[in-house]
Amino acid sequence: ATPTKGMPTLKILYFDCSRGASGDMILGALLDSGAIELKKLKAELRKLRLKNFSISASKCRKNSISATKFKVHYNKNRHSGRLLKDVLALIERSKLSPSVKENAKKIFINLAIAESKVHGIKAQKVHFHEVCDIDSIVDIVAVSIAIELIGADKFYTSNLTVGNGLIKTEHGVLPSPGPATLELLKGRKLKFSDIDHELLTPTAAAVFKVFTREAEPRSAFKIERMGYGAGEKDFDGISNVLRIIIGEIESRSVLDFVGAPRLPDG
Repeated sequence: ATPTKGMPTLKILYFDCSRGASGDMILGALLDSGAIELKKLKAELRKLRLKNFSISASKCRKNSISATKFKVHYNKNRHSGRLLKDVLALIERSKLSPSVKENAKKIFINLAIAESKVHGIKAQKVHFHEVCDIDSIVDIVAVSIAIELIGADKFYTSNLTVGNGLIKTEHGVLPSPGPATLELLKGRKLKFSDIDHELLTPTAAAVFKVFTREAEPRSAFKIERMGYGAGEKDFDGISNVLRIIIGEIESRSVLDFVGAPRLPDG
């Protein structure tokens, strides 16, 4: 369907998370859609004033689906985890736009709150370990930049699919989905898969908590672009990709929802 002629429209960004999601998958999908360019993303990230890292994006195939893999490159041996105050100060000192700063800080604050509840400590005392490695800082800031560049009015996700089994983390072996991920997803509808892997990361969960409601637009939805962000693995014929759809919807229909099509297996 297309919006009715003459009706006001809103630009929307829809995340199809039926095969999981992570920070790098979100960025891969946004770049794959063509809505943002890697060159522009690099230019904006320089405003973060964070040294000794680079980013890349390359096309790949995940089973039968063409997707884009986003990567952050840095020397893992030169960095350790940071406290929340360190990350917030880094973002605040940057030359990023006010809205990018605000959104990136919100994502990290939500992560800290989730971790503090899980571990029984104050949010300011959370030592993020994996979350605050350079790659995750870049992922979160880059997502905030990309969303500002796209200029969407509303954001939506499908029901969120999570994995099972056990995952290795800096905190030891934990159940999948991780405790912090579940904490961030309170109030959301989840689908537990039988895949023995972490499908939905805390970073992605925090991004969705800040930007999206769990609802799917129904009538008068016009698709403008779509993209596929590649994950790290594939599972028995299931493509480990995140699909994003960018489009328009009549503003009067924003609160009217129905299920959207899911990404097929393969």
